[in-house]
Amino acid sequence: MTDIYSTGHLTQSHALDMLRGMLKLLLKARSSMREGAIDPNVLEDLYPWLFGDKCVLPALSGVIDRAEQSGTLSPMDFFNQMTVLYRFMPTLVAVAPITLGSKLLPAEPPDHMVYLRGWAPEPLAAGMQVIYVPNHANGSTWHIDCERGFVTSLNQDGAHAFVRYWSKSNPGTLRTRANSECTPIANLVIKDTVDQALVDQCLANIDQGLDPHHTEESNHD
Repeated sequence: MTDIYSTGHLTQSHALDMLRGMLKLLLKARSSMREGAIDPNVLEDLYPWLFGDKCVLPALSGVIDRAEQSGTLSPMDFFNQMTVLYRFMPTLVAVAPITLGSKLLPAEPPDHMVYLRGWAPEPLAAGMQVIYVPNHANGSTWHIDCERGFVTSLNQDGAHAFVRYWSKSNPGTLRTRANSECTPIANLVIKDTVDQALVDQCLANIDQGLDPHHTEESNHD
């Protein structure tokens, strides 16, 4: 298994998955302790963190809920949660290895401070929604010249992606219907701006050589 904490390579989605995994594990441990399935003496160090004033579950749940609703996980929130969780990590690891998919959560805390510098970029893939931010926008996704769209494929050079952009004057309709535009990845910010179902339908039509906005009803027009 690979270490999910590879310095400088933790993405926001991985960090959020880690918090979800921790919450699931803690809820299971608390339930098992209530049912007497685990000897409380074995988890003596963990007990105060699952019950009473020290219970970490409300704060952890709150961080996850806010991140899921806003689409953004604060590096500081992640730092704070992992700092607390690692106080009793040895006890958890002693009970069972903590895994998230194929990635192993290490028993020893890494240098959490590296995450305060921000997340590693999420790997682009077809179907991801993005915002094109021109250089003169100085990183602002709200600049008037920004464009919203989704990735259709990646260029072999690794530095560009092919993107279809939405019309600014006709929301929900593509401006680039005939072809995708080659765009520098450095100018793309991953951000959902429309219902993903619309993106998936457009992409499926494109893959079949159809108009992006093709529907069954359009066959009868």
